[in-house]
Amino acid sequence: MSASTDKSRRSLFVPALGSLYAALHTTSETILRAVAGIFLTIHGSQKITDPFGAAEMV
Repeated sequence: MSASTDKSRRSLFVPALGSLYAALHTTSETILRAVAGIFLTIHGSQKITDPFGAAEMV
């Protein structure tokens, strides 16, 4: 087998979840962006509401 054949072949990370992967394929980027946005909002709101409260951690 050549290296290009190995890279072109896709295998599922957890094969038993193949149907879940197929269902979330179209919305996975949106879900990832929403989760990242929530975490960044939580992190940023702590810095905005009390900017000097965590000065020793910086």
